[in-house]
Amino acid sequence: MGKGLILKGLFGILLFGAIFLYTTGLYGQEPLKVMVLPFSLHSREDISDLGEGFLDRLLKGMEGLPEIEIVDTSRFKGVLEEIREGGISEEEAYLVGEMAGAEFVITGSISKIGRRISGDVKVLNIPHNRLAGLAYTEADGKEAFLERVSILGGEIRRVLLKEALMLGRTFRAAEVISRVEVRGNRWIGTEAILARVKSRAGEPFSQKDVQEDLKAIYGMGFFLDVAVDIVDTAAGKEITFIVKERPRVREVAIAGNREVKREKIEEVLEVEANDVLN
Repeated sequence: MGKGLILKGLFGILLFGAIFLYTTGLYGQEPLKVMVLPFSLHSREDISDLGEGFLDRLLKGMEGLPEIEIVDTSRFKGVLEEIREGGISEEEAYLVGEMAGAEFVITGSISKIGRRISGDVKVLNIPHNRLAGLAYTEADGKEAFLERVSILGGEIRRVLLKEALMLGRTFRAAEVISRVEVRGNRWIGTEAILARVKSRAGEPFSQKDVQEDLKAIYGMGFFLDVAVDIVDTAAGKEITFIVKERPRVREVAIAGNREVKREKIEEVLEVEANDVLN
């Protein structure tokens, strides 16, 4: 199936996207105007169903955004059909977004070669006329690919949140993170731990990000338990990650060796003083 026919089929998907995103708003602020353009599909086979699944997972991964108003693309169907044969360039995306009164345009492409599937997403800031963010993922097989697309949606969500703040959007204090701290760490530095988390002071609060932060900290392998305490204050939400470090080896003692030298034994030991006990 030619690319023109595949892109034409994606117009119907955009209506679903408008309903989905508009009903997931959390903040109740003035809606962000976002236009989702048809993704270009590159494959020798018909992957239109993959394009539909891609957009579905992408939108679900973007849950937790402020209210969004998806710009209706049906008014520009004629314009898009004129430029779709060669794919939609960034310049054309900016033009269409400006014509539609959109603040952001999301566009991208999906490619499939054999079992390998890749997808890239671009977020364009229309008022500032610049590329706001890029995201990319790839995997072998449809199911593995679509699983990764949800993560991709989370990255796009973070881009839009930051860009919304740059455009002057304001959030209630209870929806903004005022402080992020770590408690209970003795050996592992606070900076090393916070480098693994998405939650940042001054950014909008996201329960989904906090859940992912807990997994990321535990995934470092240094902690027996990881918990989080979230407190609402006048300045916003204070997030404290509470960790319980794994025991450390204080000393490695060798005893009873009469015929084998200590140095020979130490050469085959895989544990040293100050190692994390696992």
